[in-house]
Amino acid sequence: MILYGHEEGNYAIKKLCEIVCSVFSHSPVFRIGGDEFVVILKGADQKMYENKKEMKSGK
Repeated sequence: MILYGHEEGNYAIKKLCEIVCSVFSHSPVFRIGGDEFVVILKGADQKMYENKKEMKSGK
């Protein structure tokens, strides 16, 4: 069952992209699927990755 439609889905994806891009502001962000994004963390270490992961999950 479709509750909202394509227009609302597109809006949600754009908003999600804005959030991802703001969290990873110095890294390229790519949309690779419907709601799948990839971030290239050049020069990042494990600690930076963990910090970003926690920020994303709201911990």
